[in-house]
Amino acid sequence: AAVVQAAQQTLKGLSGGKQVPLAPSATLYKNPQEHIDKLWGLSDKDGKYVVGIGAKTGKPLSVKMLEQISGDNFVFERDIPKVFAKPFYTIEKAIDAASPAVKKHFQIDLAGYDMAVQHDTYTFTKKGKPTVIAQINKKGTFWSFLVTPENGLAN
Repeated sequence: AAVVQAAQQTLKGLSGGKQVPLAPSATLYKNPQEHIDKLWGLSDKDGKYVVGIGAKTGKPLSVKMLEQISGDNFVFERDIPKVFAKPFYTIEKAIDAASPAVKKHFQIDLAGYDMAVQHDTYTFTKKGKPTVIAQINKKGTFWSFLVTPENGLAN
């Protein structure tokens, strides 16, 4: 029940304060290569958003805004290195662009964080703080966020 409640709260934040009905199923993800230990994945009924709630923490640890990578913004996996060959953002601009969503959904302030970029993936790190891994679409809009403990797996 706590997982569903956390997902509904996060979905409400993603949808501009509207109550969004959940899809009738949830998936438990475990993928260490993707920095995930145990994460419940829940989505809205329309498939616009996916929220990851930590199985141990009960807190939102990932959000994906799938509308941001549909239509003209869609990029095939194989084309990502070419489309994002040159970094879209400098560190300052990336932090400015990602900060509002990171603060809103995860209560993390990215001020003072370092950043590494590979293609469409921006990794924000700070000693003693959680790591934020975020992805942009080809227009530079951040659409996917994952929070992991420093040097750990989301759970």
